[in-house]
Amino acid sequence: MRVPSFPVLEKYDLNLSYPMQAHRSVVALGAECKGSNGMVKPSYSVAKRLRWYWQMEAGNAVLVPVTAWVLVWSVGGAATAAFWVAVLACAALLVIGALYWRAVLRRIEGAAGVFEYWLPRLAAAENFMLALVSLSAIVVVLELTLSSRGLTAAIVAAAILTALAALEYVNYYKVQLQHFDNLADFKRLMAGRGFRKAHMARDIAAQRSLGGKKSRVD
Repeated sequence: MRVPSFPVLEKYDLNLSYPMQAHRSVVALGAECKGSNGMVKPSYSVAKRLRWYWQMEAGNAVLVPVTAWVLVWSVGGAATAAFWVAVLACAALLVIGALYWRAVLRRIEGAAGVFEYWLPRLAAAENFMLALVSLSAIVVVLELTLSSRGLTAAIVAAAILTALAALEYVNYYKVQLQHFDNLADFKRLMAGRGFRKAHMARDIAAQRSLGGKKSRVD
C-alpha cells in the first residue's frame, strides 16, 4: 500500500509536543502546512500523548462523578440537587476536554474535518459552561445555607466538584493551569515564565481570525 506523502514538521511546541512555534495554534499551523491531500505528518510521541490526554479526560468524566457518589453513599449520605448539578458541570467540562484533544489528534493524523467540526461547537459551548459552573456554585451555597444538617457529605462533594469544574473551565477556555503532566511545562512554570493562554482558547482564537480573514476576502 502506498504511503501518503506529508510535509515534514521538525519544530515542536515543548508544551504539547505537537507541531507549532511559540504560540501558534493547530488551526494556524494547519492552514500553512497541509499537503496536497490535506494531511499533516504526526510524530509518534505527539500522537501517543494526545491519545492519552483525550482518553484520560473521557475516563475521568465517568470516574470522577462515580467516585464522588460512592464516597457520599459510603458515609450514609444522599445525592442532592447541588451534587447532581456539580456532577453535570464537572463531567461536561471533562467531556469537552476529551473531545478537544481527540479532535487535535485526528487533525494531526490527517482528519482535519473532525477538528474543524468540533472546534466551533466547543467554542459555542463556552458561555453555557460558564453559566453551568456558576449555577453549580450558587446551588451549593443555597443548599449549605438552607441545610438543617449543616455541612453534609453531599455538599462537600458538590463543592469539590464545582471547584474542579471551574478549574477545568479556566484550563480549557482561558489560561492553561495544568503543568504537572509535562516536564517541559513544569520547568517553564518554575522558571517564572508564568501561565499562558489555554491551547483550546488559542485554537478558537486562530479559527475565528482565519474565519474573519476569509469573510473579508469573500
